[in-house]
Amino acid sequence: MRQEYSVTVSTPRGVFILVIIIRMENLVQYFRDTFSELKQVKWPTQNQAMVYTGLVIGISVAVGLFVGLFDHIFSLIISLIVERF
Repeated sequence: MRQEYSVTVSTPRGVFILVIIIRMENLVQYFRDTFSELKQVKWPTQNQAMVYTGLVIGISVAVGLFVGLFDHIFSLIISLIVERF
């Protein structure tokens, strides 16, 4: 015959508060470190940002046209194959 035991463990409320306080301190330290790192970043000038934005847009359009062209070519090839059979 097997006996089952039930044990209830209660954690004092102070432990939960301490855990929350420690986590808040870690969060505050994280934001302090992040802000400190952001101060050290060498941000691009407005002119550099405009040039890089233009490059991204231009390359995106070129890749889109390239993919669209091949999609159209393959669609024509597939439609010719389907029409023959």
